[in-house]
Amino acid sequence: MNYYYMKKRYLLLIYIALVTLITLIFLYPSFFFPGVNPLAVDLIIINIIIYLIRTPIIRIIAYIFRKRLIRIVITSLINITWGVFLLGLLFALSLETFIAVLSFLIIAVSLTFKKLINNITSGVLMLTTEQFEIGDLIDTNGVQGQVQEITLNQTKLKEFDGVNVVVPNSNIFGTMITKFTYKVQTLVDLKIEDDEEEDEGDRTDYKKYIEKAQQLFEEDKKITRYAKNVEITSDVEPEELDRLLNEVFDEYEPRFGVRPDYVVDMVTVSRCKIDLLITAETPTLVLQYLDAFLRDVLFKLHHDSIYNKWEEYKEKLEV
Repeated sequence: MNYYYMKKRYLLLIYIALVTLITLIFLYPSFFFPGVNPLAVDLIIINIIIYLIRTPIIRIIAYIFRKRLIRIVITSLINITWGVFLLGLLFALSLETFIAVLSFLIIAVSLTFKKLINNITSGVLMLTTEQFEIGDLIDTNGVQGQVQEITLNQTKLKEFDGVNVVVPNSNIFGTMITKFTYKVQTLVDLKIEDDEEEDEGDRTDYKKYIEKAQQLFEEDKKITRYAKNVEITSDVEPEELDRLLNEVFDEYEPRFGVRPDYVVDMVTVSRCKIDLLITAETPTLVLQYLDAFLRDVLFKLHHDSIYNKWEEYKEKLEV
């Protein structure tokens, strides 16, 4: 406790000494910096003071005033005031000093906002190259989810469990991205069948040709294909695997819009790995039904193991 109070006292003494020194430099700039324009010294001190007190003042204003418009107006006035003093400082400096200060500021800003600049640059390139769009289901940086928002600074993904994850654009651009959502090109048959053709007098009706033209300009449909690797123990008989999975596939075909499927990935002595192939009309359907689908597959394949001695356990709970 004594150490805490001693530390507070030393900090207070340091603050008092700094305030006193800054005040003396502001009042007598020629004494501390001979040969330097006194106005420039005073403006430098004023800018440092404004920089130090700007953030606390903005926080106090945000706490006092609840209306967003008032906070924006006052914050803008503070920033404008600071900008006036900065311009005054630049005009008060000589050309050589101005160039030196400007170079220092450029380097300082570049180093300070290096990550932000990288994010914005990556965001611009991502938006122009159209690597993925809002609503797509992707996998990047170890995160799988549906793209909710793409800004110049960051990208927001919604994971399968509903958690929103914000990933900086610099971490996404240039790294491997797996897209589960993609466009399917629609082939249009431009041939007019013979039975559709009519007499010469009716050929002025261009409805059939207009319909074909509209099909050409229709946007390609999107589908989402997601694969989930599942390991099965020897409890499941190979001849029963297809029947059990088809029962679950029949149940979820109306929900996904497309019937799920599976392929055998690897077979060992006591285990088998399969890939569940889930195709849906929209990524939202995958996010909505994937957990329930995997749960039902698990319960269907390992029903006996899961409910083994379940009745005995229930009796113990009742007792």
